[in-house]
Amino acid sequence: MARTLTVDNDGILDAALSVFGRLGYRRTSMDAIAEECGVSRPTLYLRFKNKHELFLAVGRRALDGVSIAAETAAAGPEGVSERLYAVLCAKLDFLESHFGNTARLGLAAEGGRVAAELVEEYAARHRELVVRLLAEAKVPEPGEAADVFLDAIVGFSLNAVDVTAARQRVRSLISLIIRDDQRRGI
Repeated sequence: MARTLTVDNDGILDAALSVFGRLGYRRTSMDAIAEECGVSRPTLYLRFKNKHELFLAVGRRALDGVSIAAETAAAGPEGVSERLYAVLCAKLDFLESHFGNTARLGLAAEGGRVAAELVEEYAARHRELVVRLLAEAKVPEPGEAADVFLDAIVGFSLNAVDVTAARQRVRSLISLIIRDDQRRGI
C-alpha cells in the first residue's frame, strides 16, 4: 500500500521514469507510479490528469534537459567540430542514459508513438542546431548532412554500441564530413 507523503513534481517524474523504463508505457499504471514514489493514487491524480499527461511531463523534462545541454554546447567557445561533437554527444548521452537497455528501447519506440508531437518538436530543435553548425563549417548541404549525423546517433544507440565506441564513431563521422582545412579554419 502506498503511503501518502508530500512529494514534489520532480520526485513524481523520477518515479514515473523509473516505472515507464521497467514496464513500458502500456503496462505502466498510475497505481505502480504512485507506489514507486510513495504517494496515494488520488495524490498523483491531483498533479496529473492521467498517465498520458504524466508521460508527456516525463518526456518534456528529459528532452528539455538534453536540449539545454545541446544548446549550451553549440554556443561554446570551441571550434565548430568540437561544438558539433558536444551537440551530438548530448543526444547520444540522452539515448544511452534513458534507453540504454532492452526494456528502455521498447519505451523509446512507444514514446515516439504516444508522444509523437513532443518527440518531433525536440528532433526539430536538435536538427536545427546541427544544421547551423554544419553551415558554419561550410559543409555542402548541411540539412542532408545533419540528417546523416542524427540517424547515425540513433543507430549507434539501437545497435547497443558502448558509449566510448559510439563517441569515437561520432568523431570519425565528423572528420569524414568536415575536412581538415575546415576544422582548422573554424
